[in-house]
Amino acid sequence: MTWPNEESTSSGRSYQRAYPSRVQLIDLPEDMSKPNIRTRSMRFLLMPTLLSALTFLTIAHASTFPNLTAFKDSISANTDKAETVYEATGDLNGDGLDDFALIVRRNNGEAVGLTQQLYVLLQIPSGGYVVAEKTAESYFLGGGCCYVESMEIRNSSIYIQTNFIEPDGGSGATTNQFKLYKGVWKLVGMKRFYHEPGGVGKETQTDTNALTGSVIEKTQISDNKLVIRNRKVGVSPRYLRDFDFDADFGITGRKEPSQ
Repeated sequence: MTWPNEESTSSGRSYQRAYPSRVQLIDLPEDMSKPNIRTRSMRFLLMPTLLSALTFLTIAHASTFPNLTAFKDSISANTDKAETVYEATGDLNGDGLDDFALIVRRNNGEAVGLTQQLYVLLQIPSGGYVVAEKTAESYFLGGGCCYVESMEIRNSSIYIQTNFIEPDGGSGATTNQFKLYKGVWKLVGMKRFYHEPGGVGKETQTDTNALTGSVIEKTQISDNKLVIRNRKVGVSPRYLRDFDFDADFGITGRKEPSQ
């Protein structure tokens, strides 16, 4: 099955052909208070300044790196088995400068095994970079479960797609959208695609706004009519620093370390 307006691409892994290799999340809702034109214009003019101020307050005590090579050297200083597996560039805070996100994988020996970690670096006017946020090191499961397929920066957001295969044969992909929202790096959206096992041909795509709890669910069984349902779910904050590369991260009801 191919969803409307969806491109079908190959990911290079045979088990990933059952679901899309790239998904796009729903846009955040507009301000429903409908301010007058003057107020809206003032907000538009002040937003970049306020956002930059919040950003630099957040990273005031962070280490500065003259370039990306210096940063990569710093995270590899304690091990010769660290490698960057995904990189993305783009403006994350509205200042017109290219920021940077990367996922690093480390081999910590047989006792610990493979781990992976996400870093977010913001470029400063001088041309250097500061670490604005990072996750803790998480175990790299692989083997079909929770494998990062892609990462990109667009719309001032970081999009990370994680693929999975369940023991019963179900498979899918989850794309989490993270953004600097009111000075905090948060999960703001999530798209999940799931292909049920058993050969019934049932596929479900769910778009969730992690700030409002609005959900758009699309379900189709084989060639039957596509069913679209809108609903609301309860949401609680999910933070980038807690992201563990699990395909279930951000699902309603899951308890996260930081609340």
